[in-house]
Amino acid sequence: MVYYSIVAVIPTSNNMDWLNEYIPVAERLTEAYGGKLLTGHDWEQIEGQQRLDRQAMQVLIQWPSKQAALDFMDDPAYQPALELRTRETNSVHYLVAGSDEDVLPVDESASDAEEESKEADQNAVEG
Repeated sequence: MVYYSIVAVIPTSNNMDWLNEYIPVAERLTEAYGGKLLTGHDWEQIEGQQRLDRQAMQVLIQWPSKQAALDFMDDPAYQPALELRTRETNSVHYLVAGSDEDVLPVDESASDAEEESKEADQNAVEG
């Protein structure tokens, strides 16, 4: 079963130089453990009252297994990078069970319901 790391990284200062040291190590080890960085850039908060600074990073990594993610976190080569990240940021890391399917099926009924709702709204405006 695949697992996903969801990591919220909130820098504690405007100095982002630590990324130059952190990223190469994290990328190399993520790949070594079969992980795949899915995103870590553009994001938009669409729910919740606690607002995150736009400088915050939301990182999503897919792992081939829970053990792969845990082994990555425990790798001695990652520890200095992890210490650097935790020193320079306030971070939260969630490990979430996923599905063995690469792509989840699209729920066609949801699309149909959305279309019907749009038509009803349009009819109400015209009526």
